[in-house]
Amino acid sequence: NLDPTNTMSYDRGESLVDISGVGGSSTFYNSPTYEAESFGAIYLDATNQYIDFEAPGITSDVITVEMWANIGDYKNHMFFGFNRYDIYCYNNAIGFNTAQGDCYGISVEQATEIGVVNHWHHYVFEMHTGVNATTIANNKIWINGVEQSLSQINGSPSYIQANFNGGSGRIGGWRTSIGYLMEMYLGTFRIYNRALT
Repeated sequence: NLDPTNTMSYDRGESLVDISGVGGSSTFYNSPTYEAESFGAIYLDATNQYIDFEAPGITSDVITVEMWANIGDYKNHMFFGFNRYDIYCYNNAIGFNTAQGDCYGISVEQATEIGVVNHWHHYVFEMHTGVNATTIANNKIWINGVEQSLSQINGSPSYIQANFNGGSGRIGGWRTSIGYLMEMYLGTFRIYNRALT
């Protein structure tokens, strides 16, 4: 069921386009480049390039983020994030983070077996908000259509920080700072304001 009620799509390297009609917007910082030879993807260099987005239609306590991405060095970098809630690659594990040095997700061994570096993959992240342990425990990750087995890789989450920042987020990092920027080719980025079937 891919009927988007809050979706932004990538369009020819110039912007993210709101196709939901809820008034989403994006801003490219430090000239991410359009790479036609990389299947028409946007390239973020992990030095100072990122994309900020506003997705005002996020009103539920669960969202799904879908990405086609080809990542480079990902150790201690972020796919995307809101204020302090993001997808963080703690020492080459990949998971959900709430700014506590925490990571709930897939292990280094899983990421290595999948071969996440320098290959295109389809990533889907289901993220929940809340104030108790079920917040993070209900999160899910699919890579190439396969639901991954998740565990607490490091630390303990801050449930109060597990929120979507009013829909203000960043591709290639989080809105808290310009630290943890990720090198990636980005082909698709979509946000849905619910869990998908």
